[in-house]
Amino acid sequence: MNNTSIMKEDQRDIQFELKKFIAGASQNLKSSSPLELTKTALYLLKYLPSARDAVLEYFNILFDQSLERHVAQIRSGGTSEDYNDPILSEIQNVLGSFVSSNPEPWAPIISSWCLELLGQLSSKYQGRIGQANSLHGCLQLWMSCKASRTLVDINTQCLSCLIHFNTETCINSLLDTSVEHSPHFDWVVAHVGSCFPHTVITRVLSCGLKDYCLNEQGPKAPKLSSVVGILGHLAGSHFIDIKKALLSLFQWSLEPNVPGEDRNLTLQKTITVPFLLQLASMSPILHKALCSDVLPALTLDIIHRLSSLTPDWSPYLNGKQGLLSLCVHLVVHCEEGAHHIVQLVLDTVHHQEKGLHEIANTFIEMLLKEMEQHMRSNSEPIRFLQSLENNILSLLQHVPSDNQFVHSVVMRLLLLLGRHNTAAHVVILEHCLLLSDVQDLVLLVS
Repeated sequence: MNNTSIMKEDQRDIQFELKKFIAGASQNLKSSSPLELTKTALYLLKYLPSARDAVLEYFNILFDQSLERHVAQIRSGGTSEDYNDPILSEIQNVLGSFVSSNPEPWAPIISSWCLELLGQLSSKYQGRIGQANSLHGCLQLWMSCKASRTLVDINTQCLSCLIHFNTETCINSLLDTSVEHSPHFDWVVAHVGSCFPHTVITRVLSCGLKDYCLNEQGPKAPKLSSVVGILGHLAGSHFIDIKKALLSLFQWSLEPNVPGEDRNLTLQKTITVPFLLQLASMSPILHKALCSDVLPALTLDIIHRLSSLTPDWSPYLNGKQGLLSLCVHLVVHCEEGAHHIVQLVLDTVHHQEKGLHEIANTFIEMLLKEMEQHMRSNSEPIRFLQSLENNILSLLQHVPSDNQFVHSVVMRLLLLLGRHNTAAHVVILEHCLLLSDVQDLVLLVS
């Protein structure tokens, strides 16, 4: 048989299977052999790309019906096997073979379909599948169901096959679905994250940064909340990985641009710091991670380099004033690193770039006023001052100082520390009694 005859025979087979699928599916899934119809659909999925949407939509119905029966069994107290078990198993086996034999084209397609369907089913059946008091409990409920467990397993295989290729499409789908179906979809995010923590953390940050750059909407960027939510879910078990990923992203943004580098990549480097600041403002756990690892990496030279980028940050942070206000807000809530921040501010006095000192002066004035206002209106402790108390002796080394700026900043900080903590006040007075002048002592005891 020549090649032309074989091609015609293949076309006839495809046409025959297509007609069989259309006839079976149009009977509202009441075919005499649903398993055979499923095999036909899988055949078309492989050999007739134009039928892909119709086939996947058919599978959506199968999984939805399986989950509907599962819910009915729960309500009736029954434990009988799911009617669609062999059908779902056939789908999983065949799709799994597609993915394992040719992962690059198939895995993104199948993963995106799985995640979208899981999002739809999670929203539709949330509350009907059972009650859970925790994310872990919710995950157990969903994984006890054949339909949702099958989809999760297929998606896990897709990500496993892509782990050495490109997982971006899959993670983008995870973010998109999370945007649309959170919080009902959180259990899926938790499962995927627990299976591939490093991949999910780094890719979620990468995809989130791209979306943040593209939209220029600051805190209203479409995927930002999902990025925060996903990383928040993972922080309990993978906080160290998150800290490393945030530091790595920050360090990458400082790398010099390569000639001919993609413009989008250059923009992402430029906007990384506003992106990180925005994440920190939306999540205490991410704020803590940045203070722990990224803050100590800051130097005056790095800040000087970053200051040249601030005009590009304006659309994302409402201009220079918005940037300073956000930084002040974040610094006030720093649980660690306060002494490093103060030292950076004080060191600007000696930096060759005088504009940097002017910015530092504006920043420290805003910070001091913010803390003063907080102490007048709020009885809760200020985390920045609590952190500074742990390094109070380092601060006292600047007393007395010949530099007016350093002297003023340090004395005002010591005054706030004394009001904030009685024990710190005693230490400050003991030091200043020996080394400070009368005017400073009057200020501290007033």
